[in-house]
Amino acid sequence: MLPNAEIYVFSGAAENRLTVLSDVDVLVVIDAPLIPRERRRIKADIIWNAEKYGFHVISRIELPMYLKHMRKLVPINKMKQ
Repeated sequence: MLPNAEIYVFSGAAENRLTVLSDVDVLVVIDAPLIPRERRRIKADIIWNAEKYGFHVISRIELPMYLKHMRKLVPINKMKQ
């Protein structure tokens, strides 16, 4: 997707201070500046391909199927609208 990108984890995850309430901050650094349209496209591509990297977005109806394959599920927080 972004072949020359550098990807970093920062904040709590990088500083070994994650808690159950922490998010995981990820920084993607690319070579050239982006115009807003390109930035939106890349973000959409990341979401579209997120499951390959362990990020799953599912409906509540699908949750039981996932729970069958998990030993433990820890809530982080509920997203605010």
